[in-house]
Formats: sequence, structure tokens, C-alpha cells
Amino acid sequence: MEGDFQDLIRLGHAQVSGAELQTVLQLLVEYESRGSTEIRGVLAPIRKQLQSATGRQSLGVVLEDRFVGLD
Repeated sequence: MEGDFQDLIRLGHAQVSGAELQTVLQLLVEYESRGSTEIRGVLAPIRKQLQSATGRQSLGVVLEDRFVGLD
């Protein structure tokens, strides 16, 4: 899981592909489902931000390409 966590950290203020973003979103859902209430409380807002174009913009995340199913 350490590698996955590093991918989440790298996502901040980064230019990523749609496929990379989709992978991170799937990981967040998995971490939310396995985590405590506190973990879900932290990850859910981040996931929701990453799912929207304006949310990604506020985080400084730029998509290199369009990916079906996002936005």
C-alpha cells in the first residue's frame, strides 16, 4: 500500500492522466470502505473534489487528457 499512498501524495499539484486520476479515485473508495469513520471523514471530501473539474482546479490538479466518466 505504500506505493499507492505515494501516488496519492504525488497527485497534489500535479499534471496527471485521466487513467491515473481514475486509479486514485478507485483507491480512495477502497480506503474509505476499509477505514474508520475518521478516515472516511477525511478521504470523502478529497475524493469528491477530485471528481469535479472545479475541485481539481482548486487542488492544482490538471488532467493531461479527457477520460470517459469524469466530469
